[in-house]
Amino acid sequence: MMGAGRPRAVALFPLSKMAEAAEADGPLADELIRHVVTVAAVAPSVYNTQPWRFRTDGYVIDLFADRGRQLHYMDAPGRLLALSCGAALHHLRLAIRGLGRDVEVQFLPDPRDPEHLARVVPGPAEAHAPTAGEWALLQAVWERRSYRDTFASRRLSRSLVVDLDEAVAAEGCGLRAVERPGERDDVAHLVADADRQFAADERAQEELRSWSRLEDALPPGQQLQDGIPRSAVARAGMASAGVFRQRDFDVDGSIAAASAPSPETAEDPENPDVAALFTPGDGMEDWLAAGAGLSALLLTATCAGAAASLLNQPLDQTVPRVRVNEVLHVPGFVQVLLRLGYPGAAARPFLTPRRPVEDILSWG
Repeated sequence: MMGAGRPRAVALFPLSKMAEAAEADGPLADELIRHVVTVAAVAPSVYNTQPWRFRTDGYVIDLFADRGRQLHYMDAPGRLLALSCGAALHHLRLAIRGLGRDVEVQFLPDPRDPEHLARVVPGPAEAHAPTAGEWALLQAVWERRSYRDTFASRRLSRSLVVDLDEAVAAEGCGLRAVERPGERDDVAHLVADADRQFAADERAQEELRSWSRLEDALPPGQQLQDGIPRSAVARAGMASAGVFRQRDFDVDGSIAAASAPSPETAEDPENPDVAALFTPGDGMEDWLAAGAGLSALLLTATCAGAAASLLNQPLDQTVPRVRVNEVLHVPGFVQVLLRLGYPGAAARPFLTPRRPVEDILSWG
């Protein structure tokens, strides 16, 4: 999953007009529907596939899986798709709360339609102001980034760890710190082994290449709308730096060819905070909840000046995923492994593209 930038259309949306429309009786105005769906679409997604569709009549907003954007080799069960859609659902809820409306979510509302993941029902027009915490998370939507550089040497503050636990618990998930020396070594080895298997799997690499984007190959005036831009790929040597190996998105070797690892990267002692986000079960509703929990965690971390990247390589394969659960002994199923910390001095902000709201929103 990648970072996101603030779409210009939202940046220019008049707040006074938003407040006026939010207080009106009846369904949400069309412009507010576009606004909240745009916020939802800034959510992180696997390979920036953005595998979601929204449909609305103004009274409700329905979320659907877009199976044409599923990773059919790496994600045949649709777990990563559901995690992505769960994150978008969390963003959508925040955006509606930002209008002063309460919000109700119905998971899997139509048993006859497995693509219909959720129905979101905005509350009545009477204003119910968002809490300070909700407002902070909503602002963090525009600042959140996946972080692939070296973290600063300090570990997460205790107060932030508590906040992350609470944020995840509010979405029905649990958070387990990976902190004991033996289990940290075991998880680091599982991540590294799974990463090597991924790198040697031609079908997995081909799927990654299909979602990799080279900006300089675009025709003049054309902009990216999805996928992993080359500008978002970690600097040379960063994927293998430190104790916990990150996934390498340098599919054509152009990043490695353009720059050599710096001396500090080559001897990087980074040993970040690592955590496992887990759910009680392992079905579609659990996966959606895990996506919402991941979104809440990432936005909470952003509010505190922290950042994260995923270490999900062993979770994308059946046997290593079972082994992660055995090592960590969580009361459920690990859905996400995260590397967490505070950005270092060499941090590189980057943006990843988003599809126009017209491509993901329909009416009726």
